[in-house]
Amino acid sequence: MKNKFLYISLALILAEPVNLTINSKNSKAHIANKNCFLNDKQNFIDSFLNRRNYEKIFPEYSHATSFIKLKNAEFNKIKNTAENKKNMMLSIIFPELIRYSLFRDFFETKSLELGYVEYESKLVDFSIGRFQMKPSFVKKLEEYVKDSENLAKKYSRVTTYRDITIKGIRKERIERLNSFNWQFIYLNCFYDVLSEKFKDVEWQNNVEKLKFYATAYNHNFCASKQEIDKWINVRTFPYGVNYKGEQYSYSDIAVYFYQNHLLKNKHCENQIINKNPILNK
Repeated sequence: MKNKFLYISLALILAEPVNLTINSKNSKAHIANKNCFLNDKQNFIDSFLNRRNYEKIFPEYSHATSFIKLKNAEFNKIKNTAENKKNMMLSIIFPELIRYSLFRDFFETKSLELGYVEYESKLVDFSIGRFQMKPSFVKKLEEYVKDSENLAKKYSRVTTYRDITIKGIRKERIERLNSFNWQFIYLNCFYDVLSEKFKDVEWQNNVEKLKFYATAYNHNFCASKQEIDKWINVRTFPYGVNYKGEQYSYSDIAVYFYQNHLLKNKHCENQIINKNPILNK
């Protein structure tokens, strides 16, 4: 009976007409109020459909939010990073901050780092640092940037190494991955790579875009849009595809953080929300 009541409530909200008549007087304020209404409506629907409280599921959630607060000054120093882009990037890597806090006592990467420099095999392609980036992830970014007319100059430092021997490049790549500032540079680069690669995609809203970007980060940003779309709701977090127990969607956690921590206490964003994606399925 309770579920029936909830679904009826949701149906009524979805069906509620929105009056978009704009008076010439105070039109900007009127539009802003309408946008806030639409965003609140979207947030309600998202919260209704995703009732998981990741703050309760993961005790490490609070460690991740504390780290972001601690590093906020560093995040703000990154040049040419718009507020919404920064929020999207933080949300993309937020599940990795949880994973890092969850497994950090098990990390011993020194021997793996030496193995990577020596052999660069899949057996030693491991995650490093707070953002849990792999050497292969960075190498793919480097390869994409080299072939991009728009990004080659902007990220020339990403593709430039002091020692251009194979082992020298591998060694410096590992050194960079152990640097928080370099990981943020790589994250910024990743975001711009996706923005260029999928520039023709029309995102219905920031949530849809975030789900896609977060999945691309967690799965494989070199994959096709169709493949990334298929992985958006796959539950492989935090233990990976081979774990048989209960797991969660990486993109869901990213969206949860974005909506409940980055947007909760600030003015409604002026997002463009077209028809609700639920109705389009």
